[in-house]
Amino acid sequence: MKTSRKRILALTVALMAGFGSTMQAQAVTMPTATISFPALTKVTYGNPDIALNITQSAGVTTATSVTPTICSVLNNSTIKILTSGVCKITATNPGAVTHKPARAVTRSFTISKAVNTVTLSDFGWLSMANPTADLTATETSGTTTLTSLTTKYCTLSGNKVTAIKVGTCTIRASNPGNSNYLPAKSVSKSVKIGLTSTVAPPVVPPVTLRRSLDYQTVELQ
Repeated sequence: MKTSRKRILALTVALMAGFGSTMQAQAVTMPTATISFPALTKVTYGNPDIALNITQSAGVTTATSVTPTICSVLNNSTIKILTSGVCKITATNPGAVTHKPARAVTRSFTISKAVNTVTLSDFGWLSMANPTADLTATETSGTTTLTSLTTKYCTLSGNKVTAIKVGTCTIRASNPGNSNYLPAKSVSKSVKIGLTSTVAPPVVPPVTLRRSLDYQTVELQ
C-alpha cells in the first residue's frame, strides 16, 4: 500500500508539472499580429488624396508619414500629397491581448511633377505706326520669361515689345518650371513689322471715375 501511494503521488506530481509546462508553452507561442499593406502606385502632383487600404489580423494599425514634408496621413485613412518627391508611409501595430506586436510595414511611391503649359498673347498690330504692344503670358505654374529673338527689329522691356524697324519680330515665352511642375514647352510668336498694319490694336475702354459729393454722384469723363 505504501508503495502504491508513492507511485500515485509521483504520477500526480508529474502530471501537474506537465500541465504547467503546457501552459507555459501556450503563452510563449502567442501568435504575432500581421499587417496587410498593398503597394502604392506612382502619382502626379495635383492628384486627389490617396485612400489607404490597410488591414490587420488583430489590434489597431497606425499609418505614419516618414516624409512629412512630401506627404501626410489624414485620419489614418488617406494620404495627402504636399509636393513632388518620394513619399514613404509606415504602418505599425502594437498587437493585442491575444497577439504580439506586428512587424512594421513601409511602402514608398513617387510623386511626379505635373505638366506645365505656357500661352502668349497675340500682337499682330505691331508696326511702325503702332510700334508698341503689351504682351500677356499665362502659365500653369512658375515664372514665365519673355525674350526677343530678333532684337534687330524689336526689343522687350518687361512685357512691352517695341518695334525698331521693318522686319520680322519674334518673341519667345519660356518657363523653367519649379519644384512641383515640369519645364513648360517654349512658345514663340512672330509678327511682320510694316509701316502700317491691317490688324487694329485692341481698344482700351475709357475709365469712368465716380466721386460722391453731398450724396450725389458726379461722373468725370
